[in-house]
Order: sequence, then structure tokens, then C-alpha cells
Amino acid sequence: FFDAHLTRHDVRRPVVLVLDNSSTHLGTLTFSSIDFNRIFLGEVSASFERGILLVPLPPNATHLYQPLDVAVFKPFKEMANSSLHEKLLVCSACTISKTDAIGIACNQGFAFEKNINRFEYLSNTI
Repeated sequence: FFDAHLTRHDVRRPVVLVLDNSSTHLGTLTFSSIDFNRIFLGEVSASFERGILLVPLPPNATHLYQPLDVAVFKPFKEMANSSLHEKLLVCSACTISKTDAIGIACNQGFAFEKNINRFEYLSNTI
């Protein structure tokens, strides 16, 4: 499919295709399955011959290649969920508006300095 797409749109080769270890990319195979090496290496070889370099990202390594998820979005989601539960308990509301979400982020210390500290921490753990 990917090869046909590249050919149809006249994309110069070589290209790099990064796979994020999603089951949609690997089917029922996992990095630890016995058949993975045989099947995946065959796919890598065939793709390489077509000018496509497959690069699988390791499992459980999101913090290494998606620092925004770890440093910014995860803490925000935790604050939003906590505030939503508080709001549900207090006034039986079932949603948080965009305005409320921004207020939650500002009022609960979602400050620029904290995000920088999170990135510094992540860079020191790699």
C-alpha cells in the first residue's frame, strides 16, 4: 500500500517510515514473538529494496520520543480529570467547557516554568 502511494505521487526515494509499535502496524505480531523477526525482517528487506526504510520504535518508550505527551499533556489531563470530578461532586455538571479547561490550566499552576522543569527532568533521564 505504502509503496503504491509513493509511486502514485512520484515521491523521491529513499524514504523513512517510522512505525510506533501499534497493533495496526504489526497485526498480531509483537516485538517478542517468535515469528516477529522472521516476518518483520522479510518486510524490512522487501521495503528496503523498494527504497523504503522501516524504523520501528521500541515499545514502552513514549517518554523518549514524545516529551510533550509526558511533560505537558499528561499533567494537564490529570488536572482536568481531577477538576471534572470535583465539579461533578459539587454541582452535578457533566462537562467542562473550553473556557473552564483554560482556567483549570492557569489556576492549578500549569506554568511555563514547570514545563521547562519537566523537559529538563526528561532530558536527564534519557
